Amino acid sequence: MANKTDGITDLTKVLVSAAKKFNEKEYSKLQSVIFAMLHGVNYGYTDMDARFWKTQTIYFLYTKLIRFIRR
Repeated sequence: MANKTDGITDLTKVLVSAAKKFNEKEYSKLQSVIFAMLHGVNYGYTDMDARFWKTQTIYFLYTKLIRFIRR
């Protein structure tokens, strides 16, 4: 369900945030993935269980790795 408080959905907010950080090719890929998910593609996640939430580790891994490399 969309969380609307100011007329802008959470989906719009996250896409704006991504647009600030992604290049055009990355943003296009994100759009394609979201579109596919809205049309039934599940990318191997048949249930929204703990496996899906483990994808959060991708964020931590890559943000720490990038910070380490930039030193």
